[in-house]
Amino acid sequence: MTLEQLQQTIREEVGVLLYFSGENCNVCHALRPKFKEVFDKEFPQLKQIYLDADDNPEISVHYSVFSV
Repeated sequence: MTLEQLQQTIREEVGVLLYFSGENCNVCHALRPKFKEVFDKEFPQLKQIYLDADDNPEISVHYSVFSV
């Protein structure tokens, strides 16, 4: 996903949850299913996007995510 594609998605959706993670972030991997469960149940209208911060540096920097 490019930054432009993400920004287009944000404009089109009711709401967007961006979840930044990293390949070596065990906490990120442990929390992801819990976040997904809660947001699926409580906020089903939100689009959930999971991004690996290392694989998406342009998006990460744009949203000031420098470490996970």
